[in-house]
Amino acid sequence: MSDNPLENYFRTKEIYIKLPTEGRYFTKPVKFNLDGELGIMPLTAKDETLLKIPDTLFSGEALYTIVKSVAPDIEDPYEITIPDLDVILLATRSVSYGGKMGMLGTCPHCKTSEEYEIDIKNLLALIKSTPKDVEVEIQGLKIKMKPNTARVITAMGISQIQSEQLAMRMAKQDKNDIENMDIFRKAFEDTINSVAAAEIAIIADGIEYVTMPDGQQISNMQHIVDWLSNTNSNMLTTLRKFVKEQNFNGMPETLKFTCGNEECGKEFETLLDINPTFFFTNN
Repeated sequence: MSDNPLENYFRTKEIYIKLPTEGRYFTKPVKFNLDGELGIMPLTAKDETLLKIPDTLFSGEALYTIVKSVAPDIEDPYEITIPDLDVILLATRSVSYGGKMGMLGTCPHCKTSEEYEIDIKNLLALIKSTPKDVEVEIQGLKIKMKPNTARVITAMGISQIQSEQLAMRMAKQDKNDIENMDIFRKAFEDTINSVAAAEIAIIADGIEYVTMPDGQQISNMQHIVDWLSNTNSNMLTTLRKFVKEQNFNGMPETLKFTCGNEECGKEFETLLDINPTFFFTNN
């Protein structure tokens, strides 16, 4: 026990939440309370500093550090899934900056835009569990799907950013500039390879195991990556769709507001921005 007389004033768990996956993908069990809920602490000054660094929320290492700080009952943050991560970050926002959050909404009836206040605790109470035992059967293979883990956040960033950079380069490239064409072609090939590798990593991370027609189960990640790297594009397109669906975080897709324009005053629904960066840039 610490001999610090201020110990009783240290931060504590201020909110308890249900995880969308109910913690079923952790190999090291989460320490839930008797109601199956996870305790969340507010951010420390160090955590806040991390969040002020550009691209922190796209960096796996920074996110692991923050999760370990605010959710100490998760023994291994590296195993956290994206649905659970979204909810933990939202709960962290609630206990660190107050239970309210502003969200911009535009009334479709009168086109009036204004900021509406969201009660985060009410939003957390609406969260539903993610689907269990999702299996896809393709070409005789039964593929057991699962949500992506936070390990692939960096890969997701690579895929998105480099795809956008490639499109910009292609738009600017002068096809008559023979001198720079070889340099462009090499950069093009490197980018395509990098984006393709990131896409494969994301899909592989969303597969728990593959069952062969003879009943043999393949869970070796390298074997799965090798298979995905050598399968057809239709297979990858199908699997990419199912992987994306598994990352649903249980939050409602839309929220209902009443237009603040007195001449309108109609109710409308707007999409809920569930991008984790929104939780902390808007505080």
